[in-house]
Amino acid sequence: MLTRKEQRLGTPEKPLSDLGFLTYRSYWKLAVFRALDADPSCTLESICLRTGMKMDDVLYTLQDNRMLDVFYNPASEGGKLPVEYLSSKVAPEDQKPLPNDYRIYFDADDIRAHLRKHDAKNYVRVDPSKLRWTPFLMKPQTLVNDDPVKTKGT
Repeated sequence: MLTRKEQRLGTPEKPLSDLGFLTYRSYWKLAVFRALDADPSCTLESICLRTGMKMDDVLYTLQDNRMLDVFYNPASEGGKLPVEYLSSKVAPEDQKPLPNDYRIYFDADDIRAHLRKHDAKNYVRVDPSKLRWTPFLMKPQTLVNDDPVKTKGT
């Protein structure tokens, strides 16, 4: 919630423990599903902005739920696929080009069913409008005494 308030993207501190990973994976899925439910034609970038999640986490969530189709599109100048997706992939010389475009596909009824099931558990929800928070700002430090430190014998 704070990352969205600051209009920044965030991710948990790495490395995650096994339990931490399971918890975040559940949160990421819920956040991405809510974004897809709110705007079925959204892009990877808009999901990041809506959820406050970094691109790597959004990509992981979509791939983990089999909702991301990546492909090579010769008509796509420069491609729409973010660099985070390609950072770990290298195309062998004798193979087809690396993907440069994507499509998010999902069944809206499955998304809504998952959200209904989650909401039926009546978890506590935080109201973002009630958040009263001011970012911590650091001021430049000034010297109190401009005199050089005196050493013994001077």
